[in-house]
Amino acid sequence: MRRRSLFLILLFETAAASGATLNVYPLKIVLSRRDRSSSIVLTNVGKEQTVVQVTVRKWRQDIKGADSFSDTDDVLFFPKIVTIPPAQKQIIRVGLRTIGEEPAVESSYRLFIDELPLNQTVNGVRMTLRLAVPLFIGPARATKGGAIDSVSIRNDQMTIVVRNGGNSHAHISSMTVIAADAKRSQIFRTDQRDLYVLAASLRAFTVKVPTGLCGSTSNVRVWVDLGGVQLFKESPRDAVCVARPATS
Repeated sequence: MRRRSLFLILLFETAAASGATLNVYPLKIVLSRRDRSSSIVLTNVGKEQTVVQVTVRKWRQDIKGADSFSDTDDVLFFPKIVTIPPAQKQIIRVGLRTIGEEPAVESSYRLFIDELPLNQTVNGVRMTLRLAVPLFIGPARATKGGAIDSVSIRNDQMTIVVRNGGNSHAHISSMTVIAADAKRSQIFRTDQRDLYVLAASLRAFTVKVPTGLCGSTSNVRVWVDLGGVQLFKESPRDAVCVARPATS
């Protein structure tokens, strides 16, 4: 059977990332001019030694949340390749390369930890683990702010565009969307959480809604907790529905 690679990326949601044979802690690193260095701990929880390679890349996201990466030399890290015996730990040290002025806006990176291929296979599939740890270089002074730029419905999809007006990445701890009829009775509700928006950027979130929702909706209200900043937007149907429903 043809061997293929299987990649696993674990991000943000847990205090420690865990793969088949490797645990990583912490799952996020924040550096600044004041805190110029940090470290992560890799623990081999498997029964065989594992070899990992560490790289750092500049990280950007478009409005739809698609990631893009580019080479960078902003961050130092050591060691770059390491062999970890079973039940042993390895510290990876991370630090800023230069002492220049702190950026006005947070810079975003990902520290990739790739398990180099061994001879383990599952049903003919070669297992290769990849962990991605978000790494940020913070601004001199963090600011918060944001807005719900727009809410729209097209067919069975609602799109909410959130603007992070702050200069650091923001965690959306909760997002509540309620559509109501002319009597303000709730006809649709969805709750989202554990979302992220990078510094000074827009992010569009989509949720599935019942087909024909625009035909019975009078208004849509959206509440967002953006890193402790409370955002609210109420929009009438004519401002939300991309294609107005047919009327008899």
